[in-house]
Amino acid sequence: MSDHKNCPVCKSQFTVKDHSRPSWNLIVYCSDDCRLNKWKVGHNKKLEKQILEMVSHPEVTTICPSDVLPPEQQNDWTQWEAVREAARRLVARGEIELTQMGEVVDPFLFKGQVRFRKKQNWT
Repeated sequence: MSDHKNCPVCKSQFTVKDHSRPSWNLIVYCSDDCRLNKWKVGHNKKLEKQILEMVSHPEVTTICPSDVLPPEQQNDWTQWEAVREAARRLVARGEIELTQMGEVVDPFLFKGQVRFRKKQNWT
């Protein structure tokens, strides 16, 4: 029996605790938070893919976060935050940039409206 597992939600490695040793084969997630948010994994990957497809379109320079959401979800702020989280992951991987008034902004420090664009490779 391995004493380590990788959480499918947050990707962190966790180890068996003595009190959970008898049921170790049944444990999948590292925490209750990950167990309760497991649905987000597929949803977030879908958002990342959608953002990349939209900013990669040859006729598009930038997109608004609301462009990613269907009309029925545009008033749901939890969905807006899911789009921003997906965008932050794409920024961390170097695939897109977040801009305000044409200037690149820090994905964790910006306030107000923001737009997404494909990462600019200046040489």
